[in-house]
Amino acid sequence: MTATKMPSTDSDVEDRVTQLQAGPRVCCFWRLFFSDISSLVRLAARNGKLDLSDVWATPDASKALFQRFTAFWDQEQQKPKPKVSRAIWRLVSADVFRAAVASGCAAVMQLGGPILLNQILRSIEVRQNNHCSSGMARLNNEEYLCKEEFGYIATACFFVTLFCATIGENNSQFLMTKAALKVRGALIVSSVQQKFAFVSPWHESNRVRLHQ
Repeated sequence: MTATKMPSTDSDVEDRVTQLQAGPRVCCFWRLFFSDISSLVRLAARNGKLDLSDVWATPDASKALFQRFTAFWDQEQQKPKPKVSRAIWRLVSADVFRAAVASGCAAVMQLGGPILLNQILRSIEVRQNNHCSSGMARLNNEEYLCKEEFGYIATACFFVTLFCATIGENNSQFLMTKAALKVRGALIVSSVQQKFAFVSPWHESNRVRLHQ
């Protein structure tokens, strides 16, 4: 078995990442369940590892993020009072908005869970106290609690709300982590580029001085 030759520098890694093929196309609904990485999970389980050639290309590679951040910063510098925070916000605003929507949906579902649970317990109480047969449920406008299918429907809705709340919360955390990694990647590459631009003239001048 021949060993896979690993790239020697970060630029080689970036070049290989940009040459990778696009990943599978998954609709937005299935993306909520992270099904777009199912093929990678199966491949890792079968081979025991993942190589760079196994992973598909991503639009969020460090080089691409740096280029987008640079474009936003160039546009920001044309304003009377440029701010780095606005350029960073434009870089991650889409992920932050999606995270806010997912978090809001999770909050709504978490609010609906206790309400449904209260109705389920109330239905049990009404049946145990024979309010359905005595007519007390009708007086309290709780006739719907006496229906046979109410318990099944309310219980199913309760578990669905818990499931949706968990999915929304997990996706919100994932998107916020993704946004933070985008900022970190863009700023790291930017700082490396600035350091390289600062060191290169000094290195060239010293090399010329040594030759003289």
